Amino acid sequence: MSSASAGPTGKGFVGIHIGAGKHSKKRYPLYSKVLAMACKQAINLIQNGGSALKATALATALLEDCKLFNAGSGSNLTWEGGVECDAGIMDGKTGLSGAVGAVSRVQNPIHVAYQLCQNQCGLDNGLIRPCMMVGHGAVEYAWETGASRVFETEAEMVSPYAQRDYVKTKEKVNELRQQAEENVKIKAERNMAEEDDDKETRPSTSNENPIGENNTKLIGEKSSFLLNSTYRTVVKDSTGSANIVHRTVEKASSTRSIDGKVRKRKLDTNPLDQEYEEDVEDLVGKSAKSNQEDRREQIDNLMEESVKANQEDREDINNDIDILEESAKVNKETETEKKLDKQIRLDRRPCGIVYEKVDEREEDEEEMEEIRGKVDKEEEEREKVEEEEEELRLDTVGVVCVDLAGNVASSCSSGGIILKRSGRIGQACIRGSGWWAQNPTANSYGVATSTTGPGEYLIRTSLAREVARVFENKVVSSPDGSEDEEEDLVHDGNSVLLEKCIREQFLESTFLRDVPFPKQAGLILLLTSPHDNAPEEFLWAFSSHSFCVGYMSTQDKQPHTRMSSLPDGYVPGTVVSVESVFC
Repeated sequence: MSSASAGPTGKGFVGIHIGAGKHSKKRYPLYSKVLAMACKQAINLIQNGGSALKATALATALLEDCKLFNAGSGSNLTWEGGVECDAGIMDGKTGLSGAVGAVSRVQNPIHVAYQLCQNQCGLDNGLIRPCMMVGHGAVEYAWETGASRVFETEAEMVSPYAQRDYVKTKEKVNELRQQAEENVKIKAERNMAEEDDDKETRPSTSNENPIGENNTKLIGEKSSFLLNSTYRTVVKDSTGSANIVHRTVEKASSTRSIDGKVRKRKLDTNPLDQEYEEDVEDLVGKSAKSNQEDRREQIDNLMEESVKANQEDREDINNDIDILEESAKVNKETETEKKLDKQIRLDRRPCGIVYEKVDEREEDEEEMEEIRGKVDKEEEEREKVEEEEEELRLDTVGVVCVDLAGNVASSCSSGGIILKRSGRIGQACIRGSGWWAQNPTANSYGVATSTTGPGEYLIRTSLAREVARVFENKVVSSPDGSEDEEEDLVHDGNSVLLEKCIREQFLESTFLRDVPFPKQAGLILLLTSPHDNAPEEFLWAFSSHSFCVGYMSTQDKQPHTRMSSLPDGYVPGTVVSVESVFC
């Protein structure tokens, strides 16, 4: 790192993450093997003169082909049980990017994004070329350009692992939904019962209580007894003229009989008052009885509607289970065809990625088949795994890379959050939220970032761009051959800057006030020197339970992998942990 010569130094580097979340320690050996394989393939390509952009696409595609991760063929399923993937890639040399969102049946979404990125130069018959495509249009583009294999059915993209998680999670959601509906029904019945009780003990506010045939309106009525009160009664006589009568009613104790009528123990001795109050008593009894009948009818209607809704939900669940069982049967039948077909052979990958060492290529392919076999075998045993061993898989796998010429690139690929709505896209296809790459300038770092976590939160905060901005604006002093102690200070300073940025721009962001989901995310960051374009430092930060990374330089004999975890006693989503290595 002490070289003062300008220009590329002929050193490449690749860093990879497999998503923030809660990872199974039992699966770490498999994670490590796949990470190591992806690192070796990318470095091999760089050593043979390949660009950082190609190496990034290659490593990402290998992760998409593995069923272990939430990308490509291992993606989480939508609410309807399908697979819709997002992916994006950026070239730090040109500043161009390509992305696809909510694509189905595409084996390697990252290759379609790579194709979009590469084909942006010039016009297409006078039209601006797209940099991002979504849905059916992106699938058609993949088919027309041959950027990636397109399956005939979505079932071919569904892994047993994702399908099992889908069924289990959807059952939990439906249980919560049913419980919420029952709570609403119980609350409604309780409120109605309380209103009935209040009707018997509080003054009526109704102005539509006719007495006899005189259309007399009474103010100050109470259902169980009459209070001392003065009120006005408008009475129309036989001639049609109205007389205003002021009355004062004495308080009288009373009891309610079985038929709902009020039986007074003591009445006013005035015959006119006695007749008037008897009319009031008859009205009160009839009104109370009518209100009770109306309430019973409302409760019966509400219960009938609730039972009908619950029956419809149960029918939907049964239909979903039937569809999943049929999907599992189709997936099992096509598994043998996939292995014989060899469509995922590394030498057939699009984007011009070709290998010359056939023996190494075959060895890697056999190793990947062995890993897939282990994953399939584990699926049969996962039902016996304890709850604490269950994994929480959040969005995205990602890659950052620098080639021998000093150019950087970054990528993301994701199947999205489980049970997402069809058509939803996350940060993996959003420039500045899921990824960012920019070559170094005279006195500023070259930066490549890739994020992982809840896509909606990362889109709101544009976390990838915010982190890159911090280090782009950091002025780097000229190298002077200082001692290792000063280099360690620079190393610690970058870690502090990264922690501060994620804490302020994500955990404490004003755009994430009162969000209901824990702020669990992760990010990898590659810094390259402004003096010789060489890789200088690789950092990773996360606020989730754990975070798995792998990395390798062209000078390393073997790749390195690590599963990092939050220190004991810290709550995920509340603190940021940062680790780093010099390249």
